[in-house]
Amino acid sequence: MLGALREGTSVRAARTAASMVLERSDQQAVTEADHDRPLPGYARWGLSVRPDCPPALRAQFGTHRRFTHRVEQAGALDGPADYATSWGPASHVLDVLSTGRPVFPARVGEAQDALRPLVRDHLADREDAWAVLAQLIDTFHGNAVELVVTAGAIA
Repeated sequence: MLGALREGTSVRAARTAASMVLERSDQQAVTEADHDRPLPGYARWGLSVRPDCPPALRAQFGTHRRFTHRVEQAGALDGPADYATSWGPASHVLDVLSTGRPVFPARVGEAQDALRPLVRDHLADREDAWAVLAQLIDTFHGNAVELVVTAGAIA
């Protein structure tokens, strides 16, 4: 796996090599190998855009603004909390998160923890705020944070 990552001289070869990184132990080996001798750029990119790439490893690969922007453009995020609070539209994000218990039970709590204080502060037990949210959700283009704050403010 590490040899294939080091030999990846094209995007395709690097993505194929990155697909071999399956377990946490593989990710740890990649982290250590990159720390000892940085992996080639294509391999770093192939690993960085994977949704299961640990945030610490992604940061180790690069923190330059251009690199992080391209990673975000590719749709790779640091985790469920980041997805829940920054991705949009809100209706799509909330649909994905609603599948959390059966699909990704170990990580859904991160998204809930990120949204819980927001909901408590802006909606709580205010029926009017929840009614506004229900009216906005299908046509709202912003993220979940903007939706909750907007619904609370309108109510």
